Amino acid sequence: MDIREREGGVWALLDYTNLYYDVRNLEPAPESEYRSVSYKETEKDQSIALQSVEQLQKVVEEVNIDSYTPSGGG
Repeated sequence: MDIREREGGVWALLDYTNLYYDVRNLEPAPESEYRSVSYKETEKDQSIALQSVEQLQKVVEEVNIDSYTPSGGG
C-alpha cells in the first residue's frame, strides 16, 4: 500500500489500477470478509482488469469529438 499526502488530504493506493483513494472515505473490511487468494488467482484478476482498462482506452480513443458542436450558449 502506498500512502501520499497531497492537496490537503491523505491518499492511499489500494489496488492494481493505480488509483488513489481519500483515506477519510475508506473503511476497513471486517476480518470475516478476508479470504486467502492464490498467486495464480491474483494474476488472473489483474490480467482481466488490465484488459478492461485497455478496452476502455480504445473506446475513448475512437470517440471523435471534432464533429460535435455545442448547442445553446449566448
